[in-house]
Amino acid sequence: MRTLTIKEVIEATKGVYSNKGFEILITGVSTDSRKINKGDLFIPLTGPNFDGHDFISQAFEKGAAATLCDRNKKMKVEGLSGKNIIYVKNTQSALLGLAAYYRKLFDIPFVAVTGSVGKTTTKEMIAEILKTRFKVLKTPGNLNNEIGL
Repeated sequence: MRTLTIKEVIEATKGVYSNKGFEILITGVSTDSRKINKGDLFIPLTGPNFDGHDFISQAFEKGAAATLCDRNKKMKVEGLSGKNIIYVKNTQSALLGLAAYYRKLFDIPFVAVTGSVGKTTTKEMIAEILKTRFKVLKTPGNLNNEIGL
């Protein structure tokens, strides 16, 4: 991953920053606090049975450089003063905004496959054909959900 600064993350997510170090580097992104690497941005997502905001402290303990936090969940980060917290309207929307921002940093072609049936097989076939002539990056397996797109 190309590193981003906190300033770029704020711009991409339309967030409000709680600290002063705008040049701190983000070296990765994770939505799973168990898989945080040193320097990552933690993005806590909320689902019907979980709230990633409950794991923000754990993400910092594992080395997260910063986290996003829904503005209406500030109580989840009480006691974390001095940590790099970017408040956003909605962490899922912010993740999509960050992904769009990051994609625009690269001038490379991409292929999108849509439909109801056969997307994973089609993706695999396209990748096999293209890799005979080009360097190819593809998603591992099937990421059919709102985040994996």
